[in-house]
Amino acid sequence: MRLLPRGDAEIGEFAMHRLLSTGGAAAGYVISCKGAERVLAGEEVLFDLTDRALFNPHAPIARDLVVRQLVPAPVIQEDRLGQRADRIANSDLEGTRRHRDLIDKANFWRRAHYNFPDFIAHDILLPLRNFWLRLTLGAAKRDVPFKAD
Repeated sequence: MRLLPRGDAEIGEFAMHRLLSTGGAAAGYVISCKGAERVLAGEEVLFDLTDRALFNPHAPIARDLVVRQLVPAPVIQEDRLGQRADRIANSDLEGTRRHRDLIDKANFWRRAHYNFPDFIAHDILLPLRNFWLRLTLGAAKRDVPFKAD
């Protein structure tokens, strides 16, 4: 997660940080009624990964939402816990994850109209944006601790 060095506010032992990451990996969401209405009114989460639709600052839905990260995180993804064998058995997506490279290679030319803009966005523009955020705001990529209790 790419976060500002200091939180905007504190709620008990949790600090609320402005989230500056564009990717996913959210383990859970806390969403206001107004935010939920906006998400349900649009179709972005139907056509894109939920995290990408919600957190990509260039996506229409993300421009309408105020996104914050609690530190420490109140929830954690299951793949961050336990043994590797346990995680594979519990994930419905593991088969797709294992074979994603093969699937992507087989569809490369058919997906070229998507792959090229995706390459520009993720491999050129995103690193430039991250450098700018670090230089101007001190936003750094870091692991967010998990609060178990």
